[in-house]
Amino acid sequence: MKKAQVRVIKVDLDNNEVKLKGVKFNVLDENKNVLETIITNDEGEAITSKYPVRDFEKLTLKEVKTGENYILNDKPQTIVLKENEIENVVFENEPIKGKV
Repeated sequence: MKKAQVRVIKVDLDNNEVKLKGVKFNVLDENKNVLETIITNDEGEAITSKYPVRDFEKLTLKEVKTGENYILNDKPQTIVLKENEIENVVFENEPIKGKV
């Protein structure tokens, strides 16, 4: 059976070299059912389980928790799965800025 995965890469909006650890995402099917929850590692990456392409044409990733110094990115991203590939999707988070 042909399967596919999605890799989330979580970065700082102002500096894409800064990778964000501990950001939580829900992985949703086309009916908005939560299939799993993934959390970014020290390199700001998280990878989904392998999903059969015939059963899951698209997956949606939705950020549900971010770092305390960042604003939650509430725009879900939908990815079309491709056989035997890992699709990369980048999410950016805007840092919370103070006022003087």
